[in-house]
Amino acid sequence: MGFTVRDFNDLMRLLDRHPEWVEALRQRLLTRELLDSPKILRRLSLRVGRVERAVEDLKTTVQDLAQSVKALTESVATLTQAQQQRDEAFAAFRAEVDRRFAELAEAQRRTEEALAAHRAETDRRFAEMADTIRKLNETFAAHRQEFLEHRQEFLEHRAETDRRFAELAEAQRRTEEA
Repeated sequence: MGFTVRDFNDLMRLLDRHPEWVEALRQRLLTRELLDSPKILRRLSLRVGRVERAVEDLKTTVQDLAQSVKALTESVATLTQAQQQRDEAFAAFRAEVDRRFAELAEAQRRTEEALAAHRAETDRRFAEMADTIRKLNETFAAHRQEFLEHRQEFLEHRAETDRRFAELAEAQRRTEEA
């Protein structure tokens, strides 16, 4: 015999009058998994609550991290700009140093050229002076030789003159005595 809608309605009325039968009927009709579903749902509900709280905590953490990342990004941008300014200043400084080194190198080159020219001139003058000194020494040696020769002649003339004066003096004395 089949179970009709009328039978179903009668069953519902009986269960309303005897609520204790509801659990027994449930035990008969439902599988163990379906019977455990309310407990599982309660546990899942607790877990979902914990997950929701964890998600809220994570959301707060992510927001904090996002703010930190934003602050770090701004700091990195500031540092990058400062580094770029330092790099530009260093490049300008280096260009100035390179320019000055080029000027110094050019000045050094000119100084070395001038020094070489002065040295060549000095060497030329020293050579002239050495030649002049050599000529003066030769002239001095010739004059010395002439002087020595004239001195010898002078000494000989003097000796001759002294001898003649002596003869004259002797002749004078004899003349005065006679």
